[in-house]
Amino acid sequence: MIEPHLPFITPRVLELVYTAYDMTPQTETGGLKHNDIAKYGTYRTKDLILAVYDVMAAANAAETPYKSPLTPPPGQGPRHPAR
Repeated sequence: MIEPHLPFITPRVLELVYTAYDMTPQTETGGLKHNDIAKYGTYRTKDLILAVYDVMAAANAAETPYKSPLTPPPGQGPRHPAR
């Protein structure tokens, strides 16, 4: 299911991995993961991302549009005035 998306994902992941030197302190201290576990008892960010991915994958498998739970939806709101 992820194979069709690999040409898009792979170069972006590699770019992030090889150029995000400013993220080094976060990886050494645990950063967000450590903060999430301390505050929520679980790596909440990962759990939320994987839950959304599961919904997106189900929508893709059912050949139905994915509806974002974000309010306002991506590409809308005060930073994106109507044209």
